[in-house]
Amino acid sequence: MATKEEVTPVYGVLNSSVSLSLETTSLLHSSDIVWKKGDSLMVKVQNFIPSFYEDYGTRVKIFPDGTLSLAKTLKTDEESKEVTPVYVVLGSSVFLHAGNENTQSTSDIRWKKGDILVVRVKNDVTNFYEDYRYRSEIFTNGTLRLDSTSERDSGLYIVERFNKHGRLLCTEAHHLITIKNTDFQKVYGALGKSVFLHVSTKNLLNGIDILWKKRTVPIARIKESTAFYYGDYENKANVFPNGTLRLDRIDDADTGPYSGVVSDANGRNIHSEIAHLFMMSYTECTPVYEAKGSTTFLFLENHNDIQTISFEKTWKKGGSLVAEFKGSIPYYYGHYGTRTGVFKNGTLRLDRTQEWDTGNYSVDFFDKDKNNIGRWAIQLFIIAAPGIETDSIYSAAVIYGIFRHFVTSILVLIFIVGALRCMIKKLHLHIGKEKEVPIQPKQDTETEVLSTTEI
Repeated sequence: MATKEEVTPVYGVLNSSVSLSLETTSLLHSSDIVWKKGDSLMVKVQNFIPSFYEDYGTRVKIFPDGTLSLAKTLKTDEESKEVTPVYVVLGSSVFLHAGNENTQSTSDIRWKKGDILVVRVKNDVTNFYEDYRYRSEIFTNGTLRLDSTSERDSGLYIVERFNKHGRLLCTEAHHLITIKNTDFQKVYGALGKSVFLHVSTKNLLNGIDILWKKRTVPIARIKESTAFYYGDYENKANVFPNGTLRLDRIDDADTGPYSGVVSDANGRNIHSEIAHLFMMSYTECTPVYEAKGSTTFLFLENHNDIQTISFEKTWKKGGSLVAEFKGSIPYYYGHYGTRTGVFKNGTLRLDRTQEWDTGNYSVDFFDKDKNNIGRWAIQLFIIAAPGIETDSIYSAAVIYGIFRHFVTSILVLIFIVGALRCMIKKLHLHIGKEKEVPIQPKQDTETEVLSTTEI
């Protein structure tokens, strides 16, 4: 008579290996064993001689104790729900959820990574194992948080719930995938607009199956050029033949991680694309009123970390460029160059303000990949001070500027004249030396005459 055992769920990752073991000691080392998937034969052992069926002969091994090893697992190998992929950036934290089933009757919760026990909560007593005790936390609903993740944290995590009698109530599995900060797309979108999430795999073949998800929730799927949509995404999403996903009318609820999984005709995962959607920040600041001819600061309030993560800041008045801050270097445009300053945190300073400075100013924030991650807007009103003529301050500034340029021009002219005089003087001295002729000694003619007479 066949012995009926409780079904133990086993989780595996696509294109990897899993082992299905016999836990009943009475069946160990039996000469006749039959393994099936549903009603289909996989392997049959008679008198210790195995016979394999269908394609299992190339990827199945059976051991003397009856354990079945299945290699190169396919999506078609699963019989129940699939493993949930969870992506985390290296060095950050991740939450692995245990589900909400049978929480009231649960008295024992166990989290495992493969065969390694991570944490166990029994009768409200929590015990962490290995190095997880220093960087993990488990919540009352069974959710596990891992901090300071590293590459070795990648793998299959299983949570099991037991009642007070030790009976298994339910299981949940997650495949944790660690990625580098540069391995995923950072996509920024504006409220109510559309965004595109791309699959970077080149030369995709016909018949490729691409499934897009937000965390674990399916969004859209394209298989053999036919698109499918799930839930409310039918009226919100559009997937193209190259795998690109477009989301329309996005709002705050759409932010978060997305994954696009590319599978071949056999269900093998050949590529995964990870993207994180951020909502572009828009802040409207309090209007600023300033007296004409003074200095004003358009401050950026420090209530958003967008200033710290931005690499480039661009100030505009309407559609005209005022100033930019790229990396650590400021740039100024037009007449703003002589009376404008921009600080590293993005604050803009305007000197000698005039009535035409009144208007709508905006600053756009960009990351290192040139993504527009936010915009702040502010209105500036310049008001003439009481008792001061409308153009008096501007006239004084113009006169001062003309006087400054005049004095500078005079000083330059004096320097040039002085330099020319020195050059001319040196030239005259040089010419005078060239014209000098040596003086010949004068002969004494009188002496010469006397000498002749004597002869």
